[in-house]
Formats: sequence, C-alpha cells, structure tokens
Amino acid sequence: MRGMGWILLLLLGLLTACGGGGGNDSGSTPGGGNGPTPLPTQPPAVVSAIEAALASGDPAALTDAQPIIVQAFSHARTLSQQQAARINALYAGVSSEYLPGSNSQFILPGNPERAQPLVVGDGGQRLAAFSTAQHGRSAGYGVNVLEQFRGSTNLNHAPAFRRLLAWLVGDSADSALPASLAVSITGLSAGNTIAGLTKAGVTVSDAACDALADSTCAARVALVIVGGGVAADATLTARTRALLQSGKPVLYLHSNGWGDSTAGRQMLTAMELELGGYGGNYWADDKVAAGRSSSANATAAAQFGAILPLLERLASNALRIDYDWSRCGDTGCGDAPGFNAEVLTPADEIRGQLNAYSSAGRNLFATPDTTLLRLLALWADTVRKEIRYPLDKAAKPADFQRAVIADAWVSYVRSAGGRQTDLGSYLGSGAASLPVSTSDETVDVTLASESGFTAIGRFAMPGQPLQVTLLNPGNASLALRINTQRSGSTKWGSASDYTRPRYLASPAISLAKDALVPVVTPYGGLLQLQYSGATPGQVVKLRLRGTARQPFLDLTANGDRAAFVAALANTPFEWAEIKLAGLEAHARVNMLRDVINGASYQGNVNQYLDEMVNLFFESDYDLAGFARSGRVLPASVQSFCSTRGWNCTDATLHRGPSTQHVNVDVYAQCGAGCSGNPYDQTWGLSPRGWGESHELGHNLQRGELNVYGGRSGEVSNNLFPLHKKWRMFRELGVNEDSTRVRYRNAFDLLVAAKASSTPIDAAYQALWADDGYAVQNGERMAFYVQWVHYWHERTGSITQAWDIVTLLYLHARQLAAGAATGTEWDGKKTALGYGQYASRPATDGNDNLLLALSTITQRDQRPTFDLWGVKYSATAASQVAAYGYAAEPAFFYANTSSNDYSTVRKVDMAVASPAWPF
Repeated sequence: MRGMGWILLLLLGLLTACGGGGGNDSGSTPGGGNGPTPLPTQPPAVVSAIEAALASGDPAALTDAQPIIVQAFSHARTLSQQQAARINALYAGVSSEYLPGSNSQFILPGNPERAQPLVVGDGGQRLAAFSTAQHGRSAGYGVNVLEQFRGSTNLNHAPAFRRLLAWLVGDSADSALPASLAVSITGLSAGNTIAGLTKAGVTVSDAACDALADSTCAARVALVIVGGGVAADATLTARTRALLQSGKPVLYLHSNGWGDSTAGRQMLTAMELELGGYGGNYWADDKVAAGRSSSANATAAAQFGAILPLLERLASNALRIDYDWSRCGDTGCGDAPGFNAEVLTPADEIRGQLNAYSSAGRNLFATPDTTLLRLLALWADTVRKEIRYPLDKAAKPADFQRAVIADAWVSYVRSAGGRQTDLGSYLGSGAASLPVSTSDETVDVTLASESGFTAIGRFAMPGQPLQVTLLNPGNASLALRINTQRSGSTKWGSASDYTRPRYLASPAISLAKDALVPVVTPYGGLLQLQYSGATPGQVVKLRLRGTARQPFLDLTANGDRAAFVAALANTPFEWAEIKLAGLEAHARVNMLRDVINGASYQGNVNQYLDEMVNLFFESDYDLAGFARSGRVLPASVQSFCSTRGWNCTDATLHRGPSTQHVNVDVYAQCGAGCSGNPYDQTWGLSPRGWGESHELGHNLQRGELNVYGGRSGEVSNNLFPLHKKWRMFRELGVNEDSTRVRYRNAFDLLVAAKASSTPIDAAYQALWADDGYAVQNGERMAFYVQWVHYWHERTGSITQAWDIVTLLYLHARQLAAGAATGTEWDGKKTALGYGQYASRPATDGNDNLLLALSTITQRDQRPTFDLWGVKYSATAASQVAAYGYAAEPAFFYANTSSNDYSTVRKVDMAVASPAWPF
C-alpha cells in the first residue's frame, strides 16, 4: 500500500481527488481556466477503501493514513489552482483597494471547495467572499458596499465590484454587463441600493419584487441582492439554495454593521459562506490599502496558501524535525519559530471549517462537494488509531506533529466514525465497561436560566455512533456539546505531559426540532445541552440512542442519592457528574470518591452535598449580595439599604450568576486551578476547600473593589475563601488555613513606612508596587480584612462582621448600573457617595473603595488609606471632605489567626511607635 511509485505520481500532481462530488466545475472560473489532468490507474485496494470511506464516513477499513493525505494534497492543489484563476480574473486590470471601515463584519468561506475569499485585508481578515455553491454563483460582503458607494466612500473598489457583478450574472468577469441589469432587492432600501449601483457605474432596473419569496420574480431578474433586513425563518436557507440551484446569482450585503444577523447567516449558509463572530471587523479595522500589487493580492486571497505546504509535507513524509522545542510552553508550541505558521495556523484553519459543519449540525459526509474536508477528517481518523501517549516531541517529532494536527481535525456529525485507540490520561480501559443504549429513550432536561449549558446525564462512548433528536425546544436555541474541558487543560507543549488529545470538548452541535442528528466522537465524553433564549425552568425533551450512563446525580430532579453513592463506589468508569441548582460538577470518579470517603465526610454524601450548597457556592453568592431565588439578604443589610435609600433587592440589578460549572480533572486550563465557567481544579472537589472559593471568587471580582487594579487580582477574590474558613471555624469547629492573612508582616511593613519621611509612598512601595503574580497576597489580604474587623467593632456583632463586604458589592453594582449622566445618575449619586460627580466616572478601585467605605461607615477613612499606601485622586479626596464626616484615626486590627476573630486586637496607628499587641 505504501508503493512509492504511485505516491510520487500523486505528488507530481498527476492525480486529482476522486469521490465526494469534488470534480471540476465548468463555467465557474472568471475568464476561463484549464481542464483537469487525466487520471492514471491507482492501486484498486487503495481506491476502494478510500472511496468507500469518503462515501460513508466510516474509517474502519483504513489502516494507512499516507495515501489519504497524498490524495488530499493533490486535490487541494487542484482547487488552489482553480481558485487562483478566479481571483486573478476578477481583479484583472483593477485596483484591489477596499475600505470597509470598522463598522463591518467578516465573510468567511465555509466550504473551501466551493467558496473562497474575495477580499482579504492587509491584516489577514476575510472581508468578502464568493462561491460556486449549488453550482451557482454568489458573493457576500461584510459591509453594504452599495451604501458606501452612494455616500462616495470606498469608490476605488467599484471597478472590482463591477467585474464581480459581471461574473455573477454572466459567468465571466470580462463579460459586459447588460445595458440595464434587472435586479430583485430584498432586505435593503431599494432606492439607496439603486443609487449605490448607479454611483458604481452600473445601470439597473428594479423588478420591485422579492425573488426569495416569488419564483415568478426570480425568473425575470438577472441578480438577487439581499441584506440584513430579510426576515429570518426556517425556510430561508432552502429558498436561497433553490435560487442558486436554478442558476440565479445572489449577492449578500451585510447591513448590520459589526453585529450579527440570523437571516444573514441563513442565506450565507446556502452560499457555503459564513458570517464572522462577535465584533466582526470592529477591533481589527482591517482594509486593503491602495497600492497592493496583483501578485500580492493573489497571495493574500489564496486560502490554501498556508495549508498546501503543510499537506505537502505530510504527503511526502517531510515534516520538519528541527523546530526549537525549548520555546514550547506547557499549553503549546506557538512560540517555537516557524511552528505556528507552518503547522498550527493551517491546522486550525481546517479545524474551523470542520467545526463549522459540526456546529451547524450538518453531516459532512452527506454534503456534496466536500471531498477535501472528508479526506482530511479520514486522515485524522486513521492517524488517531496509531497515537500512543505520552508523546515526546524531541524523540518523535513527526509523530508529535501528526498527533497535533489530527487533534484539530475531527468531524462529529456523521453516521459512522472511528475511535482513538489510546486516550491516555483522559479515559482508560474502564470506558469499555459501559454499554450503550440500543433503542430510543426520552430524556427530560430542565433549563435553569435563559442561557448556558447543563448536563444531560449521558455519556458518548468513543467511536460509538449516537443519535439525538430535539423534541420540544419552545423558543430556545439548543445545541449538543460533548465534554467541558478547555483546550488549555491538555499540556502538550512539554516533553512528557502530552498525554491526551488537545480538543476534548466538541463544538456546540446545533439541534433543530424533530431533526435526527447522528454524532460520533473519537474520544467519548459527557453530554451537555447548550441553550439560549430559553424560558427559565422549561423542560426540554431529547430522544437519544447509543449513549451510556455514567454515575450521575441530578438533585434538581430529586435524584437518588443512595443510587449515586452505590454507582460511585462500584463503577470502573472514570467520569461522574453532580447537578445542583446553581452548580454542576463534571468530575473524575476517583477524585470525587476520595473527598466523599475522606476524613471530612467519611462517606456521608448528604453532608457533602448540603455543605456544597450552604457552605460553598450559595454562601459565596450570599456574601456578594446577589438576588437569588430562596435567598434573602441579612436583616442588618436590608435595614442599612432601607435607611440609606439603596436599591439592594432588584432582581435584575443584583441578578446572580448563571449555573457555575466545575471541571475536576488531572489538568486545568491554567495552573492547578483556573477560574471561568467552567472553572477547573486538579484536586478533589471539596465544599470546604480554599481553592474552590478562590476560583469562584475570581468570577465574582469587580474592578471597583480592586486596590491598584490587577495587583489585587489574586487578593480580592480571597475574601470568599476567608469568609468560608471563618464560618467553618465558628459553625463546625474546623480550623483550616488559619495563617492565610499575614497580619504581622503587614504590620511590620506599615510601621517601617510610617517612620519614613514619605510614609504614604513608603507604604505603597512596601505593599503594592510589585505587580508580579500573586505577590504579597497575605499582606494585601490584611488590608481587606481590616474592614471586616472594623465593621465587627462598629456593629458590635460578630455575625455582622462580613456585612461590610456584602454592602461593598451592593454598592458597586448600583454604581455601575444605568445611565452615567442625566436624571437617573443624579437620583442615586448622593446616596452612593458620588454627590459631587456630574457624571459617573471611570472610577478605579482605590477611589471607589475610599468613597464607598467612607459612605458606608460615615467616617472619613483617608487616614487608614494613607497608612496603607492606597493612593486616591484629588477629586475623591474633595468628595470625602464634602461629606463632613469625622475623620477615623488610622487603625490596624492585628490577629494571630485568619479564622478566629475572638483574638483580634485593635492597634492605634496614630501613635509614634505602634507596637505589635501579641
């Protein structure tokens, strides 16, 4: 099968790919093109195996990846030549200058066999594209160029635009446009569109009808122009596709600025094009400046420019082995010179195209004209059979690179597929013990909020086809996700840590009502339902087949705790899930089992789960003062808010976080734990753990409460674990992490600074100047807990000590909400301590904390801020002075424990030489 004679023939370009509907498209090249090279005879066994797999998507019979990638390279080179001819013909003799402005979107080729970039900016962004999908002709711009032309902007693009129109309506950019071009205009202002065409030098007649809805209209026009004003509906893609199949060209002009367009996406899908993501060209502000040469333009527009060299190296077994692997970090090798451009970027280009099919719920192997993507997916399927972990890039650089590339090329929506034989540290032999369902089952899934994702309670087995059908979505948009790991949780940059695939989590696979979606994952994984636009509390029904059941406890649906404990104890499987109202854990069985059976809980799952709710995440959310169902603010906080005229209970203003997900795994996205949703941790999930509330605290941090911005990034989040440890000491008699706050170190630094000639600057230098990661956390935490101790003293109640933090969070959300000027701001600014501010400032944490704490305590707190070197603006100082409050002398609350507040002692820092009180 590895006969070098026929492989070399392929490499010399004597073959083109066969199968999958990817042949030459006559009449699709502007200005013409060359015909295909005749095919020599291939070895029959190779031809039949690849041909069969191309048709079915099943890689079972494929044992050698080499002939597949050779065929893919040959096919890609042919496509590249055809597409180069098209782009050269379109721009022949005209400028490539193009100025869309930042208020525009990207238009991307979806299927590289039928679509290609039309305009690629100097920064590499794809600003327009065109297509021969459905064997018709279409194009899409990320901005309404006709509106630009009408306003006399971007007119240097008009000659190229006219050549595009000539190709669209006449199959050749060199053909003359009709004296009067009959057009149908839908979703755009007809008058403005005609004016823009006129300004571009094109004479048109408006048919005044909608070709998308009226076949009679379509029959009498030469071009259909559509924009963002078209109404989205379930038939729009099919109607656009029918126009193209009938030979009617379609031009899409994005009229929604940098924003999204559901209708636009539906129409572009029929063209095998894609609309860019959030923000579009807003940040990139890409364009094509004047003066680009025709050769430079052809190079920029060549979508296979980076992919072809990679495919050639794979096809000829000539992967580079001399990359500087010492430049790799733990999550990748992007800094190794050349590796990013030569391997990662082209691999990710293909990954994006494959994911687009999966995300749309489209079966790549049932979609015409997708030979190249099918070949690349099958090559990756075949490579995965040979991957063995750990992979050492220095010892086996070629195997390493093939694995990196194969990780990126997964096609999920298919009726048959392969499994990766060795899944390393992700999934072991226990996976084989779970049987999959062989008949349909209906699963109810409750959606807790308007958007998010939630565990379904089923597992996709590696390589085992499953089927999912959405039965009752209501108004929600729904998608299937497999796994929750983030890509950084695979540490593939170091020599020994590349122990599992890079992309364990699938893209979100769109589900349409009553449409059966076949899915195969080579890795297996926990099934999740992603949703948006939902009615909180609605129940979605799914029909599933081919899934397995992992240990799963759903307490939102009165799950059986005893059955879960039994499953956890007896399963040989590696993964389990716990679903609570507000928190879902996706965890390794052994890590979950070790905590539940450990010293703290000794197998008492009820205590474990109760503490998970009441000691961990609900307690953290209560501390932040969120308005959540079934939770109320402490009476003391409610009384404060009522007295001060604060809005502390509005369910929108103080809306709590969506369901928090936790990945409990051997690796995290960053460090040992990594915040986000999901957040990751590499230790067993314990309600009592410091790290759990530390990571959740990151998700709850606010800039208004951070001293010196990012220098409190690893500090202000620790209010949450400190509060939890304080509760554990008082309520459970458990004294853990009692030395987290470095009171004595902070005290000594402040005393030394106080004795200097510039005490404020000295304190700043001692405590805050270093902007390194997690520097002086314990000392900086001491600043924050000063206010907890202070409020304890002021209220005279230990139970109210932490109310000060809740009030700071309530204050911050009120400050940030609503208009920054006008009557709304004027109506609340005095109550929030900003009475002298004509508009809401972009207040940093230093100023806001001074104003908020002085307002809450009704004392001038500048002395203590000065003591700690927490500097503030003259405007903030003037505002505090205007309160007219008595000045609170500088203070320091000392302690020998972070948890036991009975031993706290107040030190008067106004004296010349303060002494440590212990």
